[in-house]
Amino acid sequence: MIPWRGRRGTRIRKRALRRDFRASNIVHGIVMGNLPVEETNPNYPDIFHYCVGIGGDGGQTEMSAVRIEQLLPALEQHLRSERCVGIKLYPGYNYFYIYDDMLAPVYELAARYGKPVAVHTGLTATEKALLKYAHPNVMDEAATKFRQVNFRHVPSGGAVFRRCHCGDGEESECHRRSLGDA
Repeated sequence: MIPWRGRRGTRIRKRALRRDFRASNIVHGIVMGNLPVEETNPNYPDIFHYCVGIGGDGGQTEMSAVRIEQLLPALEQHLRSERCVGIKLYPGYNYFYIYDDMLAPVYELAARYGKPVAVHTGLTATEKALLKYAHPNVMDEAATKFRQVNFRHVPSGGAVFRRCHCGDGEESECHRRSLGDA
């Protein structure tokens, strides 16, 4: 949630945010890909940089080579900005593996601009997301295949993950499963 986006009381929210940052000794923040790629002028307060997100919209972005090609001009515009510090991928929500060749043009841009690719791994926030695409071990294959890319593992739910959502409201211990003990 970005409380300052065009709402009444924007200045108060920004002031409160700065106050809370100071009180917590937080110097700066990074917003992780919460806008469509096509929105090339995000209006974040100056205490934030951002990663442009691909596929973080709960499965609405079609992840195909054609769609990726369509996104490239906007993606490059983001990467040219000093405020954009990288790319964020959400494979568990859009059912793609980060080592898929369709992402090669995205990775080429990241390498050209010297910006990392952060990958949402581990715990997912919806029942429809699939952990197999967001498992931290998937990054190994991508990093081996696309060596010029600086991948960043962005875990959710703990150091790797302690619990994951497994369908109809049931939570289970996935760390054991990831090690093959389930």
